Amino acid sequence: FLTRYQPGKPWRKDKTLAANPAHLGVMKEEGLSLQRPAGVAVDEEGTVYFSAMGGYGCEDSGISRIDPDSEEVTRWIYPNTTFDSMVYLPQTHRLLVSEVRKGEQAIRFTFIDPATGKITEDPPVIQDSGSVCSWLTDGGDWVYGMHAYRATLFAYSLKQRSIVKSIPEMNMGDNCNHCLILGPDGRIWGLTA
Repeated sequence: FLTRYQPGKPWRKDKTLAANPAHLGVMKEEGLSLQRPAGVAVDEEGTVYFSAMGGYGCEDSGISRIDPDSEEVTRWIYPNTTFDSMVYLPQTHRLLVSEVRKGEQAIRFTFIDPATGKITEDPPVIQDSGSVCSWLTDGGDWVYGMHAYRATLFAYSLKQRSIVKSIPEMNMGDNCNHCLILGPDGRIWGLTA
């Protein structure tokens, strides 16, 4: 369930939107459910985005956009694909998700318009298994990521549309989900398994 909790307000358990926490619905309303939450992002206006993938027979992925003022949910479903981590890029006003399409052996860097849910660009960038399980942006040209399958930290240039730096196979494990953060001094911090 997509859920909203307001810490400063009293706990109120019921099935209305006045509840705290309140359930705003599921990510996918028809067919088999999206079972695995994978990404989260927020833009400069406070709009919240979640990505999830299927499983248990569901071969779809989806993104939900939640308006912070009205709590209205917009859902976009993408068939026959697997979305993993997601980041909002303020420098281009787009969402970036790690995507692997059914039948392909490449990881796509899929850019999505946050107003329409339309895929604006989706190049296959990493010719390997796995996914990008963590993203980080500093608002500049480079977007940093962790490729989980090989535990590779990389920098992707938005201008050059390619990986420009990488530290491959760091032998740190391959479950580095949502593990990168930019410190106040510009250093990248991370947690690995």
